[in-house]
Amino acid sequence: MDSKSTDLNQAMAAEIRAERGAAQLTQVELAVRSGISYSTLKRILNGTVDVSVADLGAIAAALSTVENTVTPQELLRRAVERAGGYTALLSAPSATQDEIDAKRKQDEVRTMTVAQIEALPHAATRDPEMDTDQG
Repeated sequence: MDSKSTDLNQAMAAEIRAERGAAQLTQVELAVRSGISYSTLKRILNGTVDVSVADLGAIAAALSTVENTVTPQELLRRAVERAGGYTALLSAPSATQDEIDAKRKQDEVRTMTVAQIEALPHAATRDPEMDTDQG
């Protein structure tokens, strides 16, 4: 398995773990619902194996609820995005999960408006011109 495959596996594992948490399912419950053996599911959730299309479909179906439909396409799209996009997967050297998460956070901030950024509880602006009296 090459490093680009590993990056995507880690990203897919993170997306599945997030959906599993949102659905409040244990690993055993997800294994039973999906029909995937517990040992295989554990390797998928650890990001150490490639996820087959069939397994991804079974996992998505098992994670779906009346309130929240999870599709294999959406899991794959989010995993690729988390891993830095298709271009990054095809051309960039292997990135760590921390680097992927930092890139994702940067991308989120780029799309925020000034009002959204200033509304964040930890946001602070420092403008020297604003700190002086205009006499």
